[in-house]
Amino acid sequence: MPMKKTHIVFVYGTLQQGCSNHLLLAGARFLGAASTEEDFVMRTLVDEHGRRGIPFVGRDLPIGPVQGEVYAVDDRTLMHLDRLEGCIPDDPFGSWYRREKVPVRLTNAVGGTTTNEAAGTGVSGKTETLNAFIYLHERPASPLVSAGRWKDAVRIADPCFYFAYGSNMDPQRMRHRGVSFDHCLTARLPDHGLAFNKSGNGGTEAFANAEPKLGEDLPGILYRVPFESLSNRLDGFEGVSGGHYRRVQMKVLVGPLHPQADLAAARPVMAWVYLAGPDFVREGLPVTEHYLHHIRRGQQLFGIIPNGGSNS
Repeated sequence: MPMKKTHIVFVYGTLQQGCSNHLLLAGARFLGAASTEEDFVMRTLVDEHGRRGIPFVGRDLPIGPVQGEVYAVDDRTLMHLDRLEGCIPDDPFGSWYRREKVPVRLTNAVGGTTTNEAAGTGVSGKTETLNAFIYLHERPASPLVSAGRWKDAVRIADPCFYFAYGSNMDPQRMRHRGVSFDHCLTARLPDHGLAFNKSGNGGTEAFANAEPKLGEDLPGILYRVPFESLSNRLDGFEGVSGGHYRRVQMKVLVGPLHPQADLAAARPVMAWVYLAGPDFVREGLPVTEHYLHHIRRGQQLFGIIPNGGSNS
């Protein structure tokens, strides 16, 4: 009798434990909680009552790993999953979701699961990484789930805009700082330029500052965040209470960042911006590669062309 084939599947939405479609995995073997090794973006609609819609995971804005669960399923279960996701394996262009294999890292393995055991070979060998099927669908217009965990998707309470021009242009930096956001857009601060003259770490290194420069536009990322995250999270990281930065509302322009773009076509938005406190402005300090890495990652991720200089 031929051995039944086993497939490894990573799920991140309604197929997870305690969710509406989990019954489809009733006969599957739960291998553990996991996260993708590759960076993706998760999006979902959230209604006015904070209820989540179905999630979408894609590569259009790879801001970080996605969290979910891993199962070993048979052919029949995989067929039911394909049907649920509107996936036609032989016709990815005619599918609602497409199914691909990606590496995922088990964060809470169950029962000493191994890659070879999960693949059905019966050979043991401890590991933390599996190649698993994931269902992907690009939906750039939908609000995103910054944490990459669908169960964390809720309506942003008391939303406001925050304009980042330094290391927070990297969405992973925002994630690590515990700041949730459901939109991040390219934008620019008119009549300002980027300077690395904010003294930090006891005057040993420089951080970014937005300085008035008539006729120049400072590119950055506009996040929609809960207002409480400013006082509860960002103010602390920016040293507002000690005068390192001050938080002010300024008009930023949302739209194309190309130098020849028509400014009249950009949409003005009032956003919170952190400016260096005058007592901490000092020229000539070095900028660390660690700090520049976040700026460059944000620039690359959003296709921002620096306004001159490798540090900007």
